[in-house]
Amino acid sequence: MSGTYNATIRRVVVSAWIGNSIEYYDFLLYGLASALVFGPLFFPGASPLTATLSSFASFGVGFISRPLGALFFGNRGDTLARKIRGLM
Repeated sequence: MSGTYNATIRRVVVSAWIGNSIEYYDFLLYGLASALVFGPLFFPGASPLTATLSSFASFGVGFISRPLGALFFGNRGDTLARKIRGLM
């Protein structure tokens, strides 16, 4: 029993590590792109400082909205049926 439990725990830990690695790699790529590319591309008329800060603001909105969305949809998932929450 202990060997099966350890294998299950190991699989869960490795899966969580892989998922977090992919997630933060995505944030790394988006952060680099927002610092180097998005400012001049999406805000061409603005000063370089304003363009960079605006592109980092869009990065920050995505970074902040994930926990807020988790709070909102997590609460809805606990109070409503999972099928209804999936349709939101």
